[in-house]
Amino acid sequence: MKKLAYYVSLAITGLLMTACSEDFKDWAKQQTYGQEDAITIPGYTASAASATGIDLNAVEGEIVQLVSLNGGALPEGYSLSNVRMEIYPSELDGAQKTILNAVSSDGYFLKEDLQTAVVGYYGVRPTPRPFYAHVYVDAFKDGQAALIDAGEMNFELTPIAPTIEDVYYVTGNINGWKNDNTDYAVSNGGKDPYENPVYVVVIPAMSDGSNVEFKLTPKSGLGGDWSECIASDQQWGKFNYHNVGDNFVIPADGSAYYRVIFNMLDQTWEATPVPLIENAYYYVGAANGWGGQDYKMVNGGGDVYDDPVFTVTVPAQGGDHWFKIMPESAFSLGSIWDSPTVVGVYENGTSALEGMFIVDKNGNDQAGSGANAWCIKEGDNPADFYQITINMMNQTYTIKPIVIAAQYYVVGGVQGWSDKDKTCLFTPEGKNVLSYTTKWTGAWDLKVWDADGFGNWDVAWGCAVDGDNSPNGALINSGSQAISAPSAEYYTFTIDMNTQTYTWTKLDNQSPTEYESISLIGEFNGWGGDFDLEQVTPHNWYGVFTQESDGQLKYRANHDWSVNWGYGSDMEWNVTEEFNKIGTNGGGNIWVPAGTYAVYLNDITNSMLIVAQ
Repeated sequence: MKKLAYYVSLAITGLLMTACSEDFKDWAKQQTYGQEDAITIPGYTASAASATGIDLNAVEGEIVQLVSLNGGALPEGYSLSNVRMEIYPSELDGAQKTILNAVSSDGYFLKEDLQTAVVGYYGVRPTPRPFYAHVYVDAFKDGQAALIDAGEMNFELTPIAPTIEDVYYVTGNINGWKNDNTDYAVSNGGKDPYENPVYVVVIPAMSDGSNVEFKLTPKSGLGGDWSECIASDQQWGKFNYHNVGDNFVIPADGSAYYRVIFNMLDQTWEATPVPLIENAYYYVGAANGWGGQDYKMVNGGGDVYDDPVFTVTVPAQGGDHWFKIMPESAFSLGSIWDSPTVVGVYENGTSALEGMFIVDKNGNDQAGSGANAWCIKEGDNPADFYQITINMMNQTYTIKPIVIAAQYYVVGGVQGWSDKDKTCLFTPEGKNVLSYTTKWTGAWDLKVWDADGFGNWDVAWGCAVDGDNSPNGALINSGSQAISAPSAEYYTFTIDMNTQTYTWTKLDNQSPTEYESISLIGEFNGWGGDFDLEQVTPHNWYGVFTQESDGQLKYRANHDWSVNWGYGSDMEWNVTEEFNKIGTNGGGNIWVPAGTYAVYLNDITNSMLIVAQ
């Protein structure tokens, strides 16, 4: 104790010599004396009050002890006060310090100040966060003060925040109060819940016209005892995480569905009626001069409340692409812009490729003034087309840039629905127009994959209605279904990727010549010992072969020269320059450099394709 008095006395003496007759009552203010004035007292040090860190979620009351000061009692006449810390987040290089002032000399701090500090540096995620701190204390005697450096310490703080799960489920009178039921999932789309705490679900109204009542069951509590369910706080717009209070209640108002939004951090919620979903919607924007019904958005063809997802594909414009979406009813008005249910975005020029939209009157290009226009930034999303999808039930959208591929493949009933074998390659007919000719089954014959998407069913091109056997139709690649030929006969199936459409053309000759074999013959095998191809669909032949050195080759039928396929004069077709040609019987030899190739031939159309692997 004598040493403490000695050190403090020295400090005060030093301060008196430099400060002369200054008033020391305000000495504790940070701007009066810097850290260089502080003294250290042997044995007088600060340490974290809790070796395991402090979880602010578990702290009751408004204050919490963060610092423990060691060193025993002060000598007679001295007192300590104004405990304060300079803190830095240990995991954030270059962060500025924060000064925290204790509310008592034994190291208690306001919980609110600690929460503000940890959230300011790290955010609200309830994870222990490390800090480094330097602690200072004032020593007072007879109106004089000295600054004591109590040393450094490390501690951890966990901010106040609920534990938010990735998904919750509505449990209420719409599903018989079964808390193991997962029909109505409440989620934020799989994003980080502490960065995006807004969770959304669309639920139906009660068929008997009564109020909708429910609680939320977390994924971890499915089938449990209800104790972890989320309940209303008996106050519209608020809820709690401990099943204390009443059910959530949505008063019946004649709506068919409700969109319910929960902010899992603010613990607030709201429910709004889902607008009437119309049978059709139309793209209106840069691609059609902001008018007309050129680009109809289609769903699967069923009830729009069961299938509320509508899709359209429009050509890129070589620059920023502005658009809105109009309901079908808008086109019966004097001006489509008079519609009260335009589909757009809250902020004009929104360029995000996914998010939420609003249904409102036509906006006037100002945020908050109705449904405004999207703007796809072509420079950031180069594409030939954009596929636009809207979900009218939960009011979300996605925009998918599409780059037209050079090669497309048939996958379907005619080739066993294999997602591994690229045996059925379309023949190019023109710019982004391709065809495939064979005898089809007439039932769920095919979908289409491009070379990059092969094997991924999510991006397979098909039609909107499963098994559609119309003579022509629209191609979609979001939730696409299998296309059927009009009948079980020979057709040419043509796809036009410029317009995202397809057409069936029935062959006049339904009895084309049959061949026992189609093979390759050339310099690679000394013009003998044919390399046989496999007939993968009627009249379509395929194989993969390796040519050890540069050389010439041809296709021929039945291991005989009476029917053989080549092109032009010898070596006029070099497959390094173009992978497809239409062959002629007796045409010139084909020049093929050394390498491995997938080869195709259609003996009806004489299409030859040789694709380097």
